[in-house]
Amino acid sequence: IDGEKMEKFTGINKYIQSESLQTLLNKLKDDTYKVSFWLRTDSKYDGTLTLGFENPAGGSLGSVKLRNVGKESGKWQKYEASFKATRSGSKDIAFVIRGNKPGTIQLDMVSLFPPTFRDRPNGLRKDIAEKIAALHPSFMRFPGGCVVEGNKTAERPQTNRFEWKKTIGPIEERPGHYNNNWFYPVTDGLGMMEYLLFCEDIGAEPLFVCNMGMGHGWEDADVHNDSQATRQKAFQMGENILRYVFSN
Repeated sequence: IDGEKMEKFTGINKYIQSESLQTLLNKLKDDTYKVSFWLRTDSKYDGTLTLGFENPAGGSLGSVKLRNVGKESGKWQKYEASFKATRSGSKDIAFVIRGNKPGTIQLDMVSLFPPTFRDRPNGLRKDIAEKIAALHPSFMRFPGGCVVEGNKTAERPQTNRFEWKKTIGPIEERPGHYNNNWFYPVTDGLGMMEYLLFCEDIGAEPLFVCNMGMGHGWEDADVHNDSQATRQKAFQMGENILRYVFSN
């Protein structure tokens, strides 16, 4: 939900909902889901929010209530909650935020997580991670090739490459980027630390892929036709990564 968009509850039990989650959730019942978001309200809203899954008919598949939301109007506050899904749905399941009185709220960085591998915060999907772990890999190369190189076009002049320093810290402070090679936005919620922790959890050596100063349709202006400068920049990146890894 766009943090720049003001959402208005014009009456009791009005709501905001996501698009269908059917393609993302293959099991609901008995799983515990963690929700976090940032919220700011106007002076007219100090009510209760109900968060949970619903089917098209409005039937609940599990929810939790947050009371006295927005007591400090005009200030951004972080809220966290969890709820257990009471049953599974067949199709068109949505994550819904309902209010119980009129007012205006502003939402940003809404995050919904199912159970994760090794219960890591902001972690990996359990079923996929378990299959990777069962392979007992000796190393894991990440984050990939094209995503490290990025792309640059007239329509999107930014290089849009994976920059590891922008993928660490609180998720609400990570700017994310647009994957210009495969045409989808990336939150970078799966960042440098998450990759490293996954390697640790499965007993694999991390193999980080460094950018060498070039990519799809672009080269660093500072290193154009200067292989020595390009190598030096890559070496510095590698050194910075090692310092970060060994200090954490």
